[in-house]
Amino acid sequence: MTSAIRVQSESLAVGVDGCRAGWVAVARSQDRLVYRLHATFAELLQAWPSTATIFVDIPIGLPSRACPSRTCDTEARRLLGPGRASSVFSPPCREAARAASIELAREINLRELGRSLSAQAWGICPKIVEVDELLRDEPALVHRVKEVHPELLFWALNAGRAMRHAKKSRYGAQERATLLERFEPRAPELGERVLRGHRRAHVGRDDVVDALAAMLTTGASHEGSECLATTTVPKVPEVDDVGLPMCMWIPAGSLMAAHA
Repeated sequence: MTSAIRVQSESLAVGVDGCRAGWVAVARSQDRLVYRLHATFAELLQAWPSTATIFVDIPIGLPSRACPSRTCDTEARRLLGPGRASSVFSPPCREAARAASIELAREINLRELGRSLSAQAWGICPKIVEVDELLRDEPALVHRVKEVHPELLFWALNAGRAMRHAKKSRYGAQERATLLERFEPRAPELGERVLRGHRRAHVGRDDVVDALAAMLTTGASHEGSECLATTTVPKVPEVDDVGLPMCMWIPAGSLMAAHA
């Protein structure tokens, strides 16, 4: 049984990204950053304080025949522009996510949504299902577990300007690391600590970077100022056919800053 992580729980934001080991979670604890790898999302929810908000890079709320496209995906692509829009790929419908093979998943998605399924979306289907089943079993978790997209968060932290380079490129990695450090000076040290403690086959540098960006959804601080409010894309979230929200969370004020 996983012991609870002892951190300050008031307004605690936990940034989470999927990795090969399962999930990597990052949070602030007083004057330091803490992290933990979790084999399952259920284990993650038990480990962190029940008052913490979990910001996770995974689709929550899935498309269906009645709503084949999520407005949050469309709007995120529009905000990111041509260079980074491709980082937002369309999630599968619920049945396709549970298919036994990518061929079957594509067949189901085409039948239900009128489009096929990308290899990238298929690759995270097990994690989509993992989170989806937990939220369906315990609907109250939607107030604690919220969807984010790292590239949209970097766009928000960068005053409404998308990153210029792909995240896995050398320039892209540096660009994101520099931006993170502006808001969280301890980010580089945490990244090195995680990578020293774990094999790359379990967690990669980009996984840690994306988890840090997710953590900053409500906790971004710059030159002594705090941004603790959040908003969603779209402003009024849609819900899917089982009542789960379909939206992405970002720091409040990002949309206004982008159009200033």
